[in-house]
Amino acid sequence: MPDPIVEQIAKRIAVELATVTTANGYQFDVAGVIRPTRFGEYVPQDLLVVLHQGDATRAEDAETQTGGFVNWWQEWAIDLIVSPARGSTDPVDERTNQFAADVEKAVMTDVRHNSLALDSMMIGREQFIADSGAFGGARLILATHYGTEEADPYTGR
Repeated sequence: MPDPIVEQIAKRIAVELATVTTANGYQFDVAGVIRPTRFGEYVPQDLLVVLHQGDATRAEDAETQTGGFVNWWQEWAIDLIVSPARGSTDPVDERTNQFAADVEKAVMTDVRHNSLALDSMMIGREQFIADSGAFGGARLILATHYGTEEADPYTGR
């Protein structure tokens, strides 16, 4: 059985994130793209991308609820880990801004995510630094608008 539409979107976003390489014209090469395990454990490393699935909200506007279909807004938190080399004199915010721009471009180039979604938009960004100070970065919040059959989350619009 195929994955539900929301899982297909998650996998597609992960593929898009993995395209962030200098060979593809970006400023950086991602160290990897992961989705957290049950315990959320991973080893932070420079230029690692961590994709978290957030909450989904049913889109209640009349235009989107037609013919046995239901639409959703699914949020995704995309954590960008930045840990410059020791002794680096480059501002961490500069590296974070550049990496965030690369990642945003990668996931927003196709806002329909290979026709799995109706639309997507970046709705937020938060800077962070670990309590230890060992790494920092940014969390991008992506909202994806997608539709499925009312009684079948495996079948998209």
